[in-house]
Amino acid sequence: MNNHTQLFRAWIFLLFLPLLPSCAPTIIDLNTSCSKFKNNEFDITQIENERAIILPVLSASDKEQVRQEVGRELSETLESKYGREKILSSNITLGKLNQAGLIQNYATNIRDYRETGILSKTYLNDINKATNARYAFYNRIMNESEISYLPQTNSMNSRTMGVLNRLRIDEVKIESQIWDLNTGEVVWEGFGGYAVNQNRKSSSEEIIVKNAVLGLNDVIGKGKQSLCPNKSELYDAEYKASMDSNTAVMIVPALITVVLTLLFLPMY
Repeated sequence: MNNHTQLFRAWIFLLFLPLLPSCAPTIIDLNTSCSKFKNNEFDITQIENERAIILPVLSASDKEQVRQEVGRELSETLESKYGREKILSSNITLGKLNQAGLIQNYATNIRDYRETGILSKTYLNDINKATNARYAFYNRIMNESEISYLPQTNSMNSRTMGVLNRLRIDEVKIESQIWDLNTGEVVWEGFGGYAVNQNRKSSSEEIIVKNAVLGLNDVIGKGKQSLCPNKSELYDAEYKASMDSNTAVMIVPALITVVLTLLFLPMY
């Protein structure tokens, strides 16, 4: 077999390489932030002209650390965007409510809203007077960790076929609303979220929280999105990579055998 024939066959092999299935997922982290509702009369730039407060962030009782991190990140982000004189942190807000004697009824009004979906206009008007603010940011943490199992992908040994890998997807999702303290209405609603495939990209809780708040900051005040990102996309990407890898386990040895045969067997 002459050198030209051997070179030609080598080029054929190289041309087929990009067609081999990839073993890596297309996405390993995802911004799951989304705008769900906006009152037609509300414009986010109104916050630049009128004050806004951040109400204490709500979370499950076992998520206190996440709650504090979200509250801190949210305060810093909004203060940086609109100015310290326009945004009152949750701690300052609580202090003003306490001075006005409104703190006793706060938990009751929040609980009633979560159960009925009805805001007390009278109570919100009282908050408006106590804080001299037009808007309030209401935030609730939906912190999730999801564990799934997929076919093992990290070995070409046929004995591993059918073995399951543990897949962990962590997400911090923040349900967020803006309340008009004058009218007693919700003028904007959305989510700030960030999800990560911990098997592929190890991320601390602090990093996940920070990215979730940044995502929220990007969608605050925007119009409704018809389709919101979902962390299931990470699962789908990993599953596809798993299937591609298993396919490669079967295809690659056969392809290598064929190529070696073409390269080294004499041609008649």
